[in-house]
Formats: sequence, C-alpha cells, structure tokens
Amino acid sequence: MTFKEINKALASKIKIDELVEVFRSEIDELSSLGNVVMLSQELLTFQNITDFCVDGYRIVRLKDITDISTCDKNDTLSFMNMIYKKERLFPETQTFIDAKSWNAVFKSL
Repeated sequence: MTFKEINKALASKIKIDELVEVFRSEIDELSSLGNVVMLSQELLTFQNITDFCVDGYRIVRLKDITDISTCDKNDTLSFMNMIYKKERLFPETQTFIDAKSWNAVFKSL
C-alpha cells in the first residue's frame, strides 16, 4: 500500500470500535492489532490488543507502516472484531493522547 492509501484507511477508522492490523515489515516481523485512537501527519496512536486483551497504547510513525489490514477486507479480522463487540472487549473510554508530535505525546502522557 502507498502512504496515501494507508493514511486514508486509518483516518476512516479513528475512534470507532473496529480492529486494524498494522504491519511494519522493515522493523518488526509481527503485526500489531488494535483500534485507532488518534492520527496525525506523522504518528498513529492505537490501543494495542494482545490475546483478546487491551494492552495499553502503541504509537508508531506512519512512515514505518508498510501495510494495514481492515475488517472490510479481512474475514478473520472481521470475525475477531465481531467477538470484541459481542463480548464488549473494547474499552468504554479512551485516554486522550496528543499525537501531533513525539513532544506532544510525552506531555499528554
């Protein structure tokens, strides 16, 4: 996917209870799963999901993302998302993390 395609797909998922799988193949062999909380021109903030538990937040540089997978294009992810909604595993409230820059991230934490 191109940077523009990734950015557009992520922007459509901000603050909705929908899982997104993020790939950074040049940095990590494993993908990250979560729901998008904030998106800036440089950074993506999402609630990290591991083994059906919300495991804090992850903040990654957009330029490091090589691909993403969304529920509308991935049946497995869509099925997992359905389980999350049915079991009410998405957190009721989200912490605001200002992701405009790394400086802003650290100040908001």
